[in-house]
Amino acid sequence: MKNPLEADIFRRISRTQQDLILIFIVAVIVFSLSIVFNLPEMILGFIGRHNALLIGDLLTLALVLVLSLAFFSYRRWQEARGEIQERKEADHALLSANRRLQLLNDITRHDIINSLTGLFLLIGRAEARAAGNPETLASIQKEKEIAEIIHRQIVFTRDYQEIGLRMPEWQNVEDIITKAWIGHKIGSVRIDVQIPGLEIFADLLLEKVFYNLIDNAMKYGGPAMTTIRFTQHRDGDSVVIACEDDGLGLSEEARKNLFRRGYGKHTGYGLFMIREVLAISGLTITEKSQPGRGARFEILVPKGLWRCTATGT
Repeated sequence: MKNPLEADIFRRISRTQQDLILIFIVAVIVFSLSIVFNLPEMILGFIGRHNALLIGDLLTLALVLVLSLAFFSYRRWQEARGEIQERKEADHALLSANRRLQLLNDITRHDIINSLTGLFLLIGRAEARAAGNPETLASIQKEKEIAEIIHRQIVFTRDYQEIGLRMPEWQNVEDIITKAWIGHKIGSVRIDVQIPGLEIFADLLLEKVFYNLIDNAMKYGGPAMTTIRFTQHRDGDSVVIACEDDGLGLSEEARKNLFRRGYGKHTGYGLFMIREVLAISGLTITEKSQPGRGARFEILVPKGLWRCTATGT
Protein backbone atom coordinates (compact mmCIF):
# COMPACT_ATOMS: atom_id res chain seq x y z
CA MET A 1 0.00 0.00 0.00
CA LYS A 2 1.54 3.34 -1.11
CA ASN A 3 1.57 6.27 1.30
CA PRO A 4 -0.24 9.50 0.30
CA LEU A 5 2.95 11.24 -0.90
CA GLU A 6 3.90 8.42 -3.24
CA ALA A 7 0.28 8.07 -4.31
CA ASP A 8 0.27 11.73 -5.37
CA ILE A 9 3.30 11.21 -7.61
CA PHE A 10 1.77 8.09 -9.12
CA ARG A 11 -1.44 10.03 -9.80
CA ARG A 12 0.63 12.59 -11.70
CA ILE A 13 2.19 9.82 -13.79
CA SER A 14 -1.26 8.41 -14.43
CA ARG A 15 -2.50 11.81 -15.60
CA THR A 16 0.49 12.10 -17.96
CA GLN A 17 -0.25 8.68 -19.43
CA GLN A 18 -3.87 9.75 -19.85
CA ASP A 19 -2.67 12.87 -21.73
CA LEU A 20 -0.65 10.74 -24.14
CA ILE A 21 -3.57 8.40 -24.71
CA LEU A 22 -5.91 11.37 -25.23
CA ILE A 23 -3.57 12.91 -27.82
CA PHE A 24 -3.45 9.60 -29.68
CA ILE A 25 -7.24 9.20 -29.59
CA VAL A 26 -7.79 12.76 -30.81
CA ALA A 27 -5.34 12.16 -33.66
CA VAL A 28 -7.17 8.97 -34.66
CA ILE A 29 -10.57 10.70 -34.50
CA VAL A 30 -9.37 13.64 -36.58
CA PHE A 31 -7.86 11.28 -39.16
CA SER A 32 -11.09 9.21 -39.31
CA LEU A 33 -13.29 12.29 -39.67
CA SER A 34 -11.07 13.66 -42.39
CA ILE A 35 -11.63 10.48 -44.40
CA VAL A 36 -15.39 10.24 -43.73
CA PHE A 37 -16.17 13.89 -44.49
CA ASN A 38 -13.47 14.39 -47.13
CA LEU A 39 -11.90 17.13 -45.05
CA PRO A 40 -8.77 17.53 -47.24
CA GLU A 41 -10.87 18.72 -50.21
CA MET A 42 -12.92 21.01 -47.95
CA ILE A 43 -9.73 22.53 -46.54
CA LEU A 44 -8.22 22.92 -49.98
CA GLY A 45 -11.39 24.65 -51.18
CA PHE A 46 -11.31 27.00 -48.21
CA ILE A 47 -7.65 27.80 -48.84
CA GLY A 48 -8.28 28.35 -52.52
CA ARG A 49 -11.13 30.76 -51.85
CA HIS A 50 -9.20 32.80 -49.32
CA ASN A 51 -5.70 32.53 -50.83
CA ALA A 52 -4.46 31.35 -47.42
CA LEU A 53 -1.76 28.89 -46.48
CA LEU A 54 -0.87 25.96 -48.68
CA ILE A 55 -2.15 22.59 -47.49
CA GLY A 56 1.43 21.47 -46.86
CA ASP A 57 2.01 24.36 -44.50
CA LEU A 58 -1.26 23.59 -42.67
CA LEU A 59 -0.42 19.92 -42.25
CA THR A 60 3.09 20.79 -41.09
CA LEU A 61 1.66 23.16 -38.47
CA ALA A 62 -0.75 20.49 -37.22
CA LEU A 63 2.03 17.91 -37.05
CA VAL A 64 4.29 20.26 -35.09
CA LEU A 65 1.47 20.98 -32.67
CA VAL A 66 0.72 17.30 -32.04
CA LEU A 67 4.41 16.44 -31.63
CA SER A 68 4.88 19.35 -29.21
CA LEU A 69 1.98 18.17 -27.05
CA ALA A 70 3.32 14.62 -27.08
CA PHE A 71 6.84 15.80 -26.13
CA PHE A 72 5.46 17.94 -23.30
CA SER A 73 3.48 15.02 -21.87
CA TYR A 74 6.48 12.72 -22.17
CA ARG A 75 8.66 15.21 -20.27
CA ARG A 76 6.07 15.44 -17.51
CA TRP A 77 6.10 11.66 -17.22
CA GLN A 78 9.91 11.57 -17.07
CA GLU A 79 9.99 14.28 -14.39
CA ALA A 80 7.49 12.40 -12.24
CA ARG A 81 9.54 9.21 -12.53
CA GLY A 82 12.66 11.15 -11.54
CA GLU A 83 10.90 12.55 -8.47
CA ILE A 84 9.92 9.05 -7.35
CA GLN A 85 13.50 7.83 -7.68
CA GLU A 86 14.88 10.85 -5.80
CA ARG A 87 12.35 10.37 -3.02
CA LYS A 88 13.23 6.69 -2.67
CA GLU A 89 16.93 7.53 -2.42
CA ALA A 90 16.26 10.27 0.16
CA ASP A 91 14.06 7.94 2.22
CA HIS A 92 16.76 5.27 2.16
CA ALA A 93 19.46 7.73 3.29
CA LEU A 94 17.22 9.09 6.07
CA LEU A 95 16.34 5.60 7.26
CA SER A 96 20.02 4.64 7.36
CA ALA A 97 20.90 7.75 9.39
CA ASN A 98 18.01 7.13 11.78
CA ARG A 99 19.15 3.57 12.39
CA ARG A 100 22.68 4.70 13.30
CA LEU A 101 21.31 7.37 15.66
CA GLN A 102 18.93 4.87 17.21
CA LEU A 103 21.78 2.44 17.85
CA LEU A 104 23.80 5.19 19.55
CA ASN A 105 20.81 6.23 21.66
CA ASP A 106 20.07 2.63 22.65
CA ILE A 107 23.64 2.02 23.79
CA THR A 108 23.80 5.30 25.75
CA ARG A 109 20.39 4.76 27.34
CA HIS A 110 21.28 1.19 28.31
CA ASP A 111 24.45 2.36 30.05
CA ILE A 112 22.61 5.14 31.93
CA ILE A 113 19.86 2.77 33.10
CA ASN A 114 22.47 0.28 34.31
CA SER A 115 24.15 3.08 36.27
CA LEU A 116 20.79 4.13 37.73
CA THR A 117 20.11 0.55 38.79
CA GLY A 118 23.35 0.59 40.79
CA LEU A 119 22.44 3.99 42.19
CA PHE A 120 19.02 2.78 43.36
CA LEU A 121 20.72 -0.16 45.09
CA LEU A 122 23.06 2.17 46.96
CA ILE A 123 20.18 4.50 47.87
CA GLY A 124 18.23 1.55 49.24
CA ARG A 125 21.13 0.56 51.46
CA ALA A 126 21.57 4.17 52.59
CA GLU A 127 17.88 4.36 53.53
CA ALA A 128 18.25 1.25 55.67
CA ARG A 129 21.24 2.71 57.52
CA ALA A 130 19.52 6.09 58.04
CA ALA A 131 16.29 4.61 59.41
CA GLY A 132 16.89 6.22 62.81
CA ASN A 133 17.95 9.62 61.44
CA PRO A 134 14.97 11.54 59.98
CA GLU A 135 17.08 14.39 58.60
CA THR A 136 19.47 12.11 56.74
CA LEU A 137 16.58 9.92 55.57
CA ALA A 138 14.79 12.97 54.12
CA SER A 139 17.92 13.90 52.12
CA ILE A 140 18.28 10.36 50.82
CA GLN A 141 14.61 10.29 49.74
CA LYS A 142 15.11 13.52 47.81
CA GLU A 143 18.09 11.94 46.08
CA LYS A 144 15.91 8.95 45.25
CA GLU A 145 13.23 11.22 43.75
CA ILE A 146 15.83 12.91 41.55
CA ALA A 147 17.11 9.51 40.37
CA GLU A 148 13.53 8.43 39.58
CA ILE A 149 12.99 11.59 37.53
CA ILE A 150 16.15 10.83 35.55
CA HIS A 151 14.93 7.26 34.98
CA ARG A 152 11.53 8.46 33.70
CA GLN A 153 13.18 10.94 31.36
CA ILE A 154 15.45 8.23 29.94
CA VAL A 155 12.45 5.95 29.37
CA PHE A 156 10.68 8.86 27.67
CA THR A 157 13.58 9.32 25.23
CA ARG A 158 13.16 5.68 24.22
CA ASP A 159 9.51 6.21 23.31
CA TYR A 160 10.04 9.65 21.78
CA GLN A 161 12.85 8.59 19.44
CA GLU A 162 10.54 6.02 17.83
CA ILE A 163 8.19 8.76 16.56
CA GLY A 164 8.48 9.01 12.78
CA LEU A 165 11.24 6.39 12.65
CA ARG A 166 9.15 4.02 10.55
CA MET A 167 6.93 4.76 7.59
CA PRO A 168 3.25 5.42 8.45
CA GLU A 169 0.75 2.69 7.59
CA TRP A 170 -3.00 2.28 7.25
CA GLN A 171 -4.28 1.05 10.62
CA ASN A 172 -7.71 -0.07 11.77
CA VAL A 173 -8.67 2.22 14.65
CA GLU A 174 -10.97 -0.24 16.38
CA ASP A 175 -8.28 -2.95 16.40
CA ILE A 176 -5.65 -0.51 17.69
CA ILE A 177 -7.88 0.67 20.56
CA THR A 178 -8.64 -2.94 21.50
CA LYS A 179 -4.91 -3.74 21.67
CA ALA A 180 -4.33 -0.60 23.75
CA TRP A 181 -6.91 -1.26 26.46
CA ILE A 182 -6.09 -4.97 26.77
CA GLY A 183 -2.74 -3.90 28.23
CA HIS A 184 -4.45 -1.83 30.96
CA LYS A 185 -5.71 -2.75 34.40
CA ILE A 186 -9.11 -1.11 34.03
CA GLY A 187 -11.00 -3.00 36.74
CA SER A 188 -14.74 -2.48 36.37
CA VAL A 189 -14.38 0.40 33.89
CA ARG A 190 -16.01 -0.39 30.54
CA ILE A 191 -14.29 0.47 27.24
CA ASP A 192 -16.94 1.26 24.62
CA VAL A 193 -15.55 1.46 21.05
CA GLN A 194 -17.99 2.69 18.39
CA ILE A 195 -15.66 3.13 15.41
CA PRO A 196 -16.58 0.42 12.87
CA GLY A 197 -14.43 0.11 9.77
CA LEU A 198 -12.37 3.29 10.16
CA GLU A 199 -8.71 3.19 9.10
CA ILE A 200 -6.24 6.05 9.35
CA PHE A 201 -2.79 6.57 7.84
CA ALA A 202 -0.55 7.26 10.82
CA ASP A 203 2.69 6.54 12.63
CA LEU A 204 3.02 2.99 13.99
CA LEU A 205 3.00 4.43 17.52
CA LEU A 206 -0.75 5.03 17.12
CA GLU A 207 -1.45 2.29 19.66
CA LYS A 208 0.51 4.30 22.25
CA VAL A 209 -1.76 7.29 21.53
CA PHE A 210 -4.87 5.39 22.57
CA TYR A 211 -3.03 3.64 25.41
CA ASN A 212 -2.11 7.03 26.87
CA LEU A 213 -5.64 8.37 26.39
CA ILE A 214 -7.01 5.43 28.38
CA ASP A 215 -4.21 5.83 30.93
CA ASN A 216 -5.03 9.53 31.30
CA ALA A 217 -8.71 8.73 31.92
CA MET A 218 -7.79 6.11 34.54
CA LYS A 219 -5.55 8.59 36.39
CA TYR A 220 -7.96 11.55 36.40
CA GLY A 221 -11.40 9.95 36.12
CA GLY A 222 -11.74 9.09 39.79
CA PRO A 223 -13.37 6.07 41.45
CA ALA A 224 -16.85 7.00 40.17
CA MET A 225 -15.84 6.63 36.48
CA THR A 226 -17.57 3.69 34.79
CA THR A 227 -17.02 4.14 31.03
CA ILE A 228 -14.41 5.30 28.53
CA ARG A 229 -16.03 5.73 25.13
CA PHE A 230 -14.51 6.09 21.65
CA THR A 231 -16.70 7.41 18.83
CA GLN A 232 -16.33 9.00 15.40
CA HIS A 233 -18.14 11.63 13.34
CA ARG A 234 -17.60 13.55 10.13
CA ASP A 235 -16.46 17.17 10.07
CA GLY A 236 -16.60 18.25 6.44
CA ASP A 237 -13.99 16.19 4.55
CA SER A 238 -12.31 15.21 7.81
CA VAL A 239 -13.13 12.61 10.46
CA VAL A 240 -13.07 13.28 14.21
CA ILE A 241 -12.26 10.48 16.66
CA ALA A 242 -13.53 11.32 20.15
CA CYS A 243 -12.41 9.83 23.46
CA GLU A 244 -14.60 10.71 26.44
CA ASP A 245 -15.24 9.39 29.91
CA ASP A 246 -17.85 9.93 32.65
CA GLY A 247 -15.33 10.66 35.38
CA LEU A 248 -14.55 13.76 37.41
CA GLY A 249 -13.41 15.84 34.46
CA LEU A 250 -10.57 18.33 34.35
CA SER A 251 -9.88 21.47 36.31
CA GLU A 252 -9.25 24.78 34.56
CA GLU A 253 -5.58 24.64 35.51
CA ALA A 254 -5.23 21.15 34.11
CA ARG A 255 -6.94 22.15 30.84
CA LYS A 256 -4.46 24.96 30.30
CA ASN A 257 -1.39 22.75 30.74
CA LEU A 258 -2.55 19.35 29.48
CA PHE A 259 -0.21 19.08 26.49
CA ARG A 260 2.80 20.69 28.15
CA ARG A 261 5.78 18.37 28.55
CA GLY A 262 6.27 17.25 32.13
CA TYR A 263 2.83 18.34 33.37
CA GLY A 264 0.61 15.86 35.17
CA LYS A 265 0.85 12.81 37.36
CA HIS A 266 3.66 10.25 37.20
CA THR A 267 5.81 10.88 34.09
CA GLY A 268 3.87 13.89 32.81
CA TYR A 269 4.63 12.89 29.21
CA GLY A 270 1.41 11.08 28.22
CA LEU A 271 -0.56 13.82 26.48
CA PHE A 272 2.60 15.52 25.23
CA MET A 273 3.59 12.22 23.60
CA ILE A 274 0.10 11.86 22.09
CA ARG A 275 0.30 15.27 20.45
CA GLU A 276 3.77 14.60 19.04
CA VAL A 277 2.86 11.18 17.62
CA LEU A 278 -0.25 12.57 15.93
CA ALA A 279 1.54 15.66 14.61
CA ILE A 280 4.15 13.60 12.76
CA SER A 281 1.29 12.08 10.73
CA GLY A 282 -0.58 15.36 10.14
CA LEU A 283 -3.25 14.75 12.81
CA THR A 284 -4.20 17.06 15.66
CA ILE A 285 -5.75 16.59 19.10
CA THR A 286 -7.78 19.07 21.15
CA GLU A 287 -9.44 18.96 24.56
CA LYS A 288 -13.21 19.55 24.40
CA SER A 289 -14.36 18.75 27.93
CA GLN A 290 -17.38 20.32 29.61
CA PRO A 291 -17.38 21.05 33.37
CA GLY A 292 -18.95 18.25 35.37
CA ARG A 293 -19.26 15.91 32.38
CA GLY A 294 -15.93 14.07 32.38
CA ALA A 295 -13.02 14.56 30.00
CA ARG A 296 -13.26 14.62 26.20
CA PHE A 297 -10.47 14.65 23.61
CA GLU A 298 -10.95 14.89 19.85
CA ILE A 299 -8.48 13.74 17.18
CA LEU A 300 -8.93 15.43 13.80
CA VAL A 301 -8.01 13.24 10.82
CA PRO A 302 -7.81 15.31 7.59
CA LYS A 303 -9.01 14.20 4.17
CA GLY A 304 -6.66 11.72 2.55
CA LEU A 305 -5.51 10.25 5.87
CA TRP A 306 -8.67 8.25 6.61
CA ARG A 307 -10.82 5.68 4.84
CA CYS A 308 -13.67 3.35 5.68
CA THR A 309 -14.23 -0.29 4.84
CA ALA A 310 -17.58 -1.56 3.56
CA THR A 311 -18.88 -1.83 7.13
CA GLY A 312 -17.75 1.67 8.08
CA THR A 313 -19.75 4.88 8.22
